[in-house]
Amino acid sequence: MSLEDWMKDDIGDLFDDVSEAAVYKTQGRQLNIQVIAEIGTNDTSRNAHDKSRSYGDASFTVLDDAEKGVTDPHAGDEIVYHGTTYTFMSIEQHNPGAVWRLRFLMHESAIDYGNMWG
Repeated sequence: MSLEDWMKDDIGDLFDDVSEAAVYKTQGRQLNIQVIAEIGTNDTSRNAHDKSRSYGDASFTVLDDAEKGVTDPHAGDEIVYHGTTYTFMSIEQHNPGAVWRLRFLMHESAIDYGNMWG
């Protein structure tokens, strides 16, 4: 067994143990995938588009696999996880042929961050 095969087996075992179901929406398609979710990974940061706004932040680790995961994340992609929709923001990490770690946003606020407390 090659090192690459060994790593894929380990990643597969990890996903079997700790991943959860989600729906990945991309370019008019819906894919049922497994994710490892980290919700609220950066609660104190401001909106990535407008530094004076607030947002909810999440990271999802997904397989880099055409049948079981995602092969090409795009702007506008969404993940629906536990009934909440998260919008793709950026790639945090990519191990080709193995996994993606993707950053998503939810609930972008129109309230000026500095005025949220009065």
